[in-house]
Amino acid sequence: MRRSKALTVFCFAVIFIVGLMVGRFLTAVEFKERLDQLESQVISLQALIEEKDSRISQLEQQLDVEVLGVYFSPKGGCEDQVIYWISKANISIHVMIYAFTLDSIGDA
Repeated sequence: MRRSKALTVFCFAVIFIVGLMVGRFLTAVEFKERLDQLESQVISLQALIEEKDSRISQLEQQLDVEVLGVYFSPKGGCEDQVIYWISKANISIHVMIYAFTLDSIGDA
């Protein structure tokens, strides 16, 4: 009887230890899978941040505008300045005008 009780306790201890080892292994696998998921998310977020940083840089460059003058017409020099800057433009100019009142500006 003592021997079977000792054998039962021994078997229980072995099963318990094996169970702990299997549980620890499964937990490690789950942690590894979760870690892989989080690393993938970090990579995706870093790519998104780089994309947004690039877009922000583009927008900042667009906002880097120099106001060259404010002119009024008639007799405020507006016509001469608009025609001057149109002739100097390499690519484009940005003009804010309420209304075209002179044909020479429209012709430029």
